Amino acid sequence: VSPVSFVEELGVRSYPNPTSGNITIDLSEISEKQIHAELFDLSGRSIKQETYSPSKRILFECNDISNGIYLLKINANETTYTQRISIIK
Repeated sequence: VSPVSFVEELGVRSYPNPTSGNITIDLSEISEKQIHAELFDLSGRSIKQETYSPSKRILFECNDISNGIYLLKINANETTYTQRISIIK
């Protein structure tokens, strides 16, 4: 199972990937708690983090992030999801 399909099976989908700007994160169910999204570079350094109110869809802004490959970590409903994201402008 590829990482993307595994994440989708868990009820989280992020798109577009690759992106030239923002990433939409869809949760299969409305999160009952705050949603925390954090972007890491491949060396593990935190690049950006945001906290959102409970929701089914959030918009993670990447307009100010340089081109590259990153890991997007999402904490929602007491579960952590991680997906590889490519930013190409």
